[in-house]
Order: sequence, then structure tokens, then C-alpha cells
Amino acid sequence: MRNALASVLVVLAVLAAGCAGTGQKRTGEAATGAETEITDLVGQFIDFTMNEDYNGIKSLVAPAEAKDFDTRAFLEDRTRMKSGTYQILAWDKKFVAVTPVKGTQYELSSAVANVRILATNAVKPLYVNLYWQKQGGRWYIAPYPQLPKAEGK
Repeated sequence: MRNALASVLVVLAVLAAGCAGTGQKRTGEAATGAETEITDLVGQFIDFTMNEDYNGIKSLVAPAEAKDFDTRAFLEDRTRMKSGTYQILAWDKKFVAVTPVKGTQYELSSAVANVRILATNAVKPLYVNLYWQKQGGRWYIAPYPQLPKAEGK
């Protein structure tokens, strides 16, 4: 228990230092409207994931893209873990970063949650990066966004 608590504290300290070092604002510090909205949606995404509510996650995807959206495959892609092999224990809204993606209409959210790996009972951080797009005045997850290619590639 002591090691798990120490691990959680180290992760939170690293995240706080990372936000301070990159010039990004943490959501609680004069957040813009997009940051606040997206942070709330990230919370919904994590809550749906915690409850394995795949229809709830699908509701966060733009309706035009939701028809062919495979929630389980998307989760495994974003978490790099098989569904049903972990349990989300906690996450902190203060450590969600939202930043515009240069040269696109997307916003990128980065969040961390603490998960318990079911096979080993180990507690580890899980980093989740989601792209968001605004359609009809609302933010939606962009499952597989068309990002600009890096120069020279």
C-alpha cells in the first residue's frame, strides 16, 4: 500500500512539473472555454471507460464517425492495453492538459489515470491522449484524425 501511494504521488509530482516546464496551463489556472469543455468530456470518457460503458464512449464521437466506430479497438489503441485487463482507480481533473494541434482544427487532451493491472494487482499510471474536434458547437472525439505530416518526412 505504501509503495502504491508513493507511486501515485511521484506520478502527480512529475505531471505537475511537466505542466509547469512546458508552458502549458493546468486546467484550473485560467482555463479557456475549450479547455474547460474538453476537460469535462475527458472526465466523461474516463468515467465511461471505468464502467466499461462502450455506448457512452461512442456518444462522445461525432455522429458521422460513430456509425463505424469500434469502441473496444479504440480503447485498446489509446490505452495500449487489452480491454478487461485493468481497472481505473483514480484520475485527477487538475492534471488534464489541453492544447491546440498546430496546423489543424483539433485540440489534444492528455490525461493520466491510475490503474490496477488485474493479472498482477500492480498500480500503474495510464496516459490517455485524445484528439477533439468541434462540430455544431460541441466538442467530439476525433477517433483517427488526419494530422499534418512532419516536415522532411
